[in-house]
Amino acid sequence: MYYIYTLRKDGDVFYIGKTNNIHKRFKNHKINLGENILMEILDVVEDWRFWETYWIQQFKTWGFNLVNKNDGGGGVNFHSQKTKLLVSNKLKGKQKQRNPETNKKETVYVCTEKLFTELLGYAKKADDAE
Repeated sequence: MYYIYTLRKDGDVFYIGKTNNIHKRFKNHKINLGENILMEILDVVEDWRFWETYWIQQFKTWGFNLVNKNDGGGGVNFHSQKTKLLVSNKLKGKQKQRNPETNKKETVYVCTEKLFTELLGYAKKADDAE
């Protein structure tokens, strides 16, 4: 089961996404985008690729200025162990910060767009090799 959701800031929808863990994903968005965002669930679906694409196109048709980097349906349902290991090794030593929401010793990786793009490349190579 996947959740298709919107993110709002200052009353305006600016992002459509999908996740299978709504609480974890919202927490991550708040860390990266700030506390003053609102997440609203649009749909709960099995076929997330179709519905994420549908909702992105629908909101664009309605005139919303979305910051989504693609038209939806990207990503994977799961990563192989090989991919997880490659990503884990790549993240070792990267900048970390304390989770401001819980102020616990748990750490959250700060992932720049360059690093994210690089990690996606590693994940794709590993998944293709299997």
